[in-house]
Amino acid sequence: MIVFGLSFELPLLLVMLNFTGILTGRRMLGWWRGMIMGITLFAAIATPSTDPLTMLALAGPIWILYFAAVAVALLNDRRKRRLEAMGPADDEASDLDLTPRTSIPPSPWPPCPNRPPGTGSTVMTT
Repeated sequence: MIVFGLSFELPLLLVMLNFTGILTGRRMLGWWRGMIMGITLFAAIATPSTDPLTMLALAGPIWILYFAAVAVALLNDRRKRRLEAMGPADDEASDLDLTPRTSIPPSPWPPCPNRPPGTGSTVMTT
């Protein structure tokens, strides 16, 4: 029974890998033949009896969930492409706004002609 429960986690794992950007929906769709064969082979090994009905009872829902995960991944990829094409939102900072400020702004006052540079800010007369 644990094998049945763990086998249904495959589509969830694929969707999580797509949301993190590791797998694309097109890549997952390209694997469909191998996944159908792999899921069928896994179901044949994992089922306790030798009849094909039990094997298909495990393999069929996993096939459906695999293609549902591919559909979710394709929709997520399309959503990401659309958001990237739009650019940043109005309230989102651009990359240029995130640069740290390294220089001190110049003083609005002109330098004092009676004082050598590097001395104090006030001129004392006695």
